[in-house]
Amino acid sequence: FAVSDFKSDMVYFFSDRGKILNKIGGTGNGEGFFHGPKGLCFDGRGFIFVVDGGNYRVQKFDLSGKFILSFGKMGDYEGELANPTDVAVLGDSVYVTDTSNKKIVVFDHYGNYTREILMDELASPRGITARGNTLVITDEKTGVIFYDTVSGAKSVFNSWEKELNSWEKEKKLFRPLSSIFDQDGFFYVLDSKPNSVYCFSPAEKQYSNLELEITSVDTASFPVVAFYVNVK
Repeated sequence: FAVSDFKSDMVYFFSDRGKILNKIGGTGNGEGFFHGPKGLCFDGRGFIFVVDGGNYRVQKFDLSGKFILSFGKMGDYEGELANPTDVAVLGDSVYVTDTSNKKIVVFDHYGNYTREILMDELASPRGITARGNTLVITDEKTGVIFYDTVSGAKSVFNSWEKELNSWEKEKKLFRPLSSIFDQDGFFYVLDSKPNSVYCFSPAEKQYSNLELEITSVDTASFPVVAFYVNVK
């Protein structure tokens, strides 16, 4: 897996055991350099896409860290990015969230602009992942938007019922920044305002929903970051 380090303008590649295998980047605007790297994703074809936020572009590398190409530029028009934050690959398309322009900008694997996705629900899109034919878009004002790229159908998730014995009738997302499904269908949402990670289980595995509260973060051994959480 890989992690972007916004402050140091680096991207680190790790083994499953957390050992650093490789790193790429450095501060700058040339090929392979970053100015505030943000979201990233692997495409399943042996490449990684990294949002280079401060340079208003997305860069593509192979798994050895070799620079392949970059695309995007600063602006508000078609194919331009005002505040790119995250990236996801689905089929032959690369989807980039543009938070300031309230849209999803779509490119092909060669960096050619193809279209934009606009919808009323996009108020401040931040995170984006893909699951099947569906884009899972995390909007810090709206909630989590599920968008079917085939049918165009969409739905919003931003609240859920609490247990019957709870004094709270409903829980909701306040400022979600990212979300993802794991291989077993569990759904995780990072909500920055209460500093929590929520875990939702699929119906067939719904023994209980977990609420993870981040109590502290230890960066003393960076790039290894330890999170201390309470499980409710």
